[in-house]
Amino acid sequence: MVDARSLFNGKASIYSRYRPDYPKVLLKILEKETGINRNWIVADIGSGTGILSRLFLENGNHVYCIEPNDDMRSESIKFTSGFPKCTVLKGTAENTGLDTDSIDIIVAGQSFHWFDPVAAKKEMTRVLKPGGFAALIWNNRSERENSLSKEYDYICSKYSHNYQGTGNSRIESDTFITFFHNGFKKFET
Repeated sequence: MVDARSLFNGKASIYSRYRPDYPKVLLKILEKETGINRNWIVADIGSGTGILSRLFLENGNHVYCIEPNDDMRSESIKFTSGFPKCTVLKGTAENTGLDTDSIDIIVAGQSFHWFDPVAAKKEMTRVLKPGGFAALIWNNRSERENSLSKEYDYICSKYSHNYQGTGNSRIESDTFITFFHNGFKKFET
């Protein structure tokens, strides 16, 4: 597996500028399904430049941005400046550095495919408060076959020897079943 800690070196500002935001309806879905409110403490694991974190910060949540890559973390500090309830930390899904039973909900936007599922599950179980939640989130491009999607995949395959597809297309459903042994729900907006 590619080392995600170095893969994004020198790319953080481009990532921050061009990666799409997450839709605000995501908060409504999580509110309905988990009861999240502005008092909940959120850990954004593999937070990158803070794009997903910012959605929760704007909701009034305290957010811990956990990111292993120095460049991405530096960009996250800039991107989330002005939010006093934001704490940016160096860490991984497998070793967050967070206190035991300290988090109401863990979110991972576009990052779960970088995790070691067994070690990450152990760490998430440790830091989540009893009854806490985990939400794996993707901004998927259209599943429909069109010329842009085909050309995009062709270019990525040709010029990136590590390209394996996008987002959760690389994750087998068995991984979700094993990770969420009590079941999981899939939502699309």
